[in-house]
Amino acid sequence: MRMTKVMLGLGGVALLVACGTPPKPVLPEANSGPDATWQKPQKLEIDPDTLEGEASDMVSFPQGDRSDWRRFKAPGDGELTFTLKVRPTKPGLDVNFKVLDETYHVLGTGKGDKGGRKKLTVGDVDASKYYVVVYAPDKMDAGSYSIKAKFKPIDKPVGPGGPAPTVEIVPLPSRLAAVPGADIKGRKPSKPRVPKEPKEPTEPKPVKEPKEPVEDVSKKVTASIIDLRAGSSGTILTLNKGASSNLAVGAKGYIITRKGKSLSGGSVTLTTVNDGSSLGSTSASLDSIGDAPYVIFKDVGGEQ
Repeated sequence: MRMTKVMLGLGGVALLVACGTPPKPVLPEANSGPDATWQKPQKLEIDPDTLEGEASDMVSFPQGDRSDWRRFKAPGDGELTFTLKVRPTKPGLDVNFKVLDETYHVLGTGKGDKGGRKKLTVGDVDASKYYVVVYAPDKMDAGSYSIKAKFKPIDKPVGPGGPAPTVEIVPLPSRLAAVPGADIKGRKPSKPRVPKEPKEPTEPKPVKEPKEPVEDVSKKVTASIIDLRAGSSGTILTLNKGASSNLAVGAKGYIITRKGKSLSGGSVTLTTVNDGSSLGSTSASLDSIGDAPYVIFKDVGGEQ
């Protein structure tokens, strides 16, 4: 009887060891390191001779390393072409990228096959700083990648109509000296003109005083979408404006598409506000948001 109890007790311990405890959920950027945000990005060097730059790494949403940010400087005026090669950890998973200017406005998103190569060309760049962020779009996505940037210089025209044409200036012939009272071709000499008497000055018209401008109390803040991820009840947006732009928790805005129209179902409510950034939630899906660049908040008080 005692041996049976001991064996049952050991069996219970073995069952607990075999089953274990359920794994704790991992936050999307828990293990990303400093390059998880635009504040401490890695560098992407573009060689001044080959005009190319390349970097490689791995991202994983389930392992808490969702995004890699890199900053680079364009060599001059021209266009940049980015190519992303993806090697997902499993079939059906994906990795993508976005390019932003130094004010964190999204200039474009990689286009291509899911789990395969993606490409993006950004035109009209100059010798400024830019950002590229490689990320796992959905909560199961993971894979290694290599991203390549290639710069193509383009000369900008001088002025709106190009260089001005050369104009030849032809000198006018010298005037003949006037002969008083001469009769030219049978014409009689002209009579001297009698100056007219000056008119009496009139009183100036009263100047209307300008109307005082009406102060517009309504303020508007436009924030750029710099990151997206799936949430428990919709989508979580990371924005580049925060408390320094007078935004606060609970502020409501709406998503604007690249065509300048508001996104259907794209209402956004701020849940977290830092000094220069904020997080907002929306019921719109990742697919419907796509590469929409902005969120607009109206009726925000204070100076911008």
